[in-house]
Amino acid sequence: MFNKVSFPSAPDFFAEWRTVYFEPIPNSGERIAILIVIKNVSGRIEIFDALHPTVIDSLYGSKAASFNGYLKLIKLNILKNDGESTIEGVDISAWH
Repeated sequence: MFNKVSFPSAPDFFAEWRTVYFEPIPNSGERIAILIVIKNVSGRIEIFDALHPTVIDSLYGSKAASFNGYLKLIKLNILKNDGESTIEGVDISAWH
């Protein structure tokens, strides 16, 4: 029955990813996923937003521009520190 079924070959790339969380109220335990960090085989790191701009606008209203600036700061910090963050209130999951 499956003799004539051909499956596509495995992709020729590999990457690891991790989630970046923000704790809006310090020590509350509440975390919001804000960024996704991707690292490819060569070690190149890319960062993608996990929140759509309309969600940020809904959550932060008139302070949305400030929060977007904070996200930019976090991204720069992660890129500078090879995928790690040194900013208080920002947690990063293990590589997957």
